[in-house]
Amino acid sequence: VERHVTLDKTWKGSDHSASLDMDELATLCREIRILERALGTPDKYLLDCEAPFKRKLGKSIVAVGNLKKGQILTKENITVKNAEPQGIPPQKVDRVIGSTLLDDVNNDETIPESAIQFKNESSGSDVKKKFIALILARAGSKGVPGKNIKVINGRPLLAWSILALQKAGCFDEIWVSTDGEEIGKVAEDYGALFHRRDPNYALDTSSSRESLQEFLDVHPEVWACAFVQCTTPTQEPEKLLQAYNMINNDECDSVFSASRSHKFRWTPILQPGQITFPLNFNPIRRPRRQDWEGDIVESGAYYLFKTSVFYETCGNYQAGRVRYLLDSENDIVDID
Repeated sequence: VERHVTLDKTWKGSDHSASLDMDELATLCREIRILERALGTPDKYLLDCEAPFKRKLGKSIVAVGNLKKGQILTKENITVKNAEPQGIPPQKVDRVIGSTLLDDVNNDETIPESAIQFKNESSGSDVKKKFIALILARAGSKGVPGKNIKVINGRPLLAWSILALQKAGCFDEIWVSTDGEEIGKVAEDYGALFHRRDPNYALDTSSSRESLQEFLDVHPEVWACAFVQCTTPTQEPEKLLQAYNMINNDECDSVFSASRSHKFRWTPILQPGQITFPLNFNPIRRPRRQDWEGDIVESGAYYLFKTSVFYETCGNYQAGRVRYLLDSENDIVDID
C-alpha cells in the first residue's frame, strides 16, 4: 500500500490536501490490520467473538431421563445435544461416564460441571474438583541455560514462585511440570508436586498451550488453573489471591497480570529503506503523561483460567470473560 502523508492538509500545494493526515494514516493502518486478520490463518481456533455463539449453540452433555442425586452416569443415561446453557463439552464424555451426580437433573437438561463428582480415572475413587497452580519449567532453556534452578538471592529461581503461591494460601495444589528430574527435585524440596512432562511437549517448539493441555488432560479433577511463570521471582501473593477470588467467585473466566505503559509505539523497520509510523498516538497531538491512560500490556507473571473455557476454545487461556489485574509499580521482574 502506498499513500502520500502530510502533517497539515492546509499547507500549500495540491498534494497536501490529497494526502492522509496522521489521524487518517492511523485509521488506514488499523483497517489494514483488520483486513489481515480477516484473511485468516490455516490454524483453526475459536475467535473471542465466536465464543458467545458457541456457548449458546455448542454441543453439551445432557441427561437422558430424569436423573437423581447420587446416580452414576453411564452411556445409557447421557447424550450429546445442542444445549443452552452450555455445559460439559463432548470431549469430556469419557471422564463423565462413571461419575456421580451431586444434584437432580431433568430429562434433556444440560448437566453442569458443578453437578458432578468426577471419578478418578486411575484409582476409581471420587476426587474433589480442584483449583490448582501450575508452573511450567522446561529443562532445555536456551536463553539462560538452566535458569529455572539458578540461585537468585539465596534460593533457586523456581522456589520464589512456589513460595509466593504458598503464601497466597488459596490453591488446592501447587504443581511444577518439567522434563527435568533436577528441576522436579527442587520443586518437591520446596513443597510442590512434580509432574513429569512428556518430552514431546518440552521441545524448543512446544507452546505453553500444548504443555498446559498435556497436564490438564491427565488431571480431569482440575476445574481452574493458575498458570504462573517462574521467570518472575517477584510474584505478589496478594495479587495471586485477588486473581484467585475473581475466578472462584465467577467474576470472570480468565484473568492475567498486566501493567500500564505510557510508551509511544512505532511500527518496526524490517527492511532497508522502510520508514516507521506511530501506532498509538498522533505526533502532532502528543499527549502529556497525566492526560493519557496509556496502554495495557501483559506482564506475563500469571494467567488464571477455567479449564472448561480452555477446552471450549481449543486451548485459549485468555478467553471467555477476560479481565486483568495491574501489577504494583516496579514490582515485576522477568528473567529470560
